[in-house]
Amino acid sequence: MLAEKLIQELHGKTSEKQIKEITIRYASILKENTSEGNIKRERTALRKAVENHYPSVQITSKETSKPRGYFWTNSGKGRVERYEHLALWYLTDNEERWEVDSEKKRKQYFAELPELAKPESEVEVTSEVKNKPTKLEDMKLEQLELDQETEQIVAVALTHSGMALSDFIRQACRVYSKTVVGKQKQGNLDLASIPTQQLKEDPKFKTHPGKAVELTKRAIMAIKKHNSQATELNQKRCITQSLITRITGSRADIVKEAMKNFESDINNHNATLKESYGLTEKELNYLNRKPGNIDFYGLVPDGLI
Repeated sequence: MLAEKLIQELHGKTSEKQIKEITIRYASILKENTSEGNIKRERTALRKAVENHYPSVQITSKETSKPRGYFWTNSGKGRVERYEHLALWYLTDNEERWEVDSEKKRKQYFAELPELAKPESEVEVTSEVKNKPTKLEDMKLEQLELDQETEQIVAVALTHSGMALSDFIRQACRVYSKTVVGKQKQGNLDLASIPTQQLKEDPKFKTHPGKAVELTKRAIMAIKKHNSQATELNQKRCITQSLITRITGSRADIVKEAMKNFESDINNHNATLKESYGLTEKELNYLNRKPGNIDFYGLVPDGLI
């Protein structure tokens, strides 16, 4: 288990240079071997394992000594002043922090964080506004003025992430911005020229809004071509949701919705197949239970007709 190996290598290490090298190496291994959708959960689990083995030390007075291999922080967790193990500083998706590898650099890092912009429409500064924090690091969750349900969800997410609110906000902005820009670029992309195998398997098309419809269209084309080339009835297939789902790898509910775009074409094809061979509805559907695959990539290499 990755967490156990990391903790084992950290045992007895107190210099920041050593802890940084070990932790970043394991963070990189985690990133290389974990899918994008699971990386946050797995990193959180790794952080929790380190926290359990090297618990934080709350600062209750000036006499509270700093353990070796720890750093000072008051971020997150109710802004309680405490010392946390240095591995937690480097176990973050914000890789810019990897270069902040000393207490002096950390003080400079927090001092140089940009201040929150003041609204241009603000003419009169009240005492309430004066008392509001101007740095992202000083923000509190309630000051985001979220609705109650969203605030609760964010609070739970913060707890599970182990991140400070400031880091959480930066990451949320980064991820959502990439999503919006990515979808805008994807929306302008003509999928017809994308090879079928790439469209189906390349992760960059995973969230493309037109992927399911395009793959469904190509699957229907592939089934029709397959049937036109088949010489025996038991080699032919009728066009169904389950067959398209199997060919495209898309979710059944998404395929069902996409098929509405080709309903007339599907019905005409199945009706012709049924009438040509005098099949009952049951016999028609039974064709798809016969062994044999449809060469999706070979029959429809792309969406160009």
